[in-house]
Amino acid sequence: MYEVDAHESKHFTDIALKRPNSVLLLATVPEGVAWRSVFTGAIAECICKSDGMTDIYDMFLSASRKSQQVLSDDDKIQIPKFESTLSKKLYLPPFGEY
Repeated sequence: MYEVDAHESKHFTDIALKRPNSVLLLATVPEGVAWRSVFTGAIAECICKSDGMTDIYDMFLSASRKSQQVLSDDDKIQIPKFESTLSKKLYLPPFGEY
């Protein structure tokens, strides 16, 4: 997993999605607001609760929904971005069975 700032995200997106079976998840859309602990915590929670039956796309959707429920003082929401070149569903084994 890589972490990049907003200036690097376009370049990183272009590189990552030119490879087959890649997944790119950004904490926020470009120029958006991001609360790192909220989004990271939501992803970690989804992964830890994984039973091996939920694919990674559905985990990221769940984390995105949780992140969008948090409002800033000026009513801005975090809008995560997910892109993929996966050719089939990707499942993670239950947490602790790695």
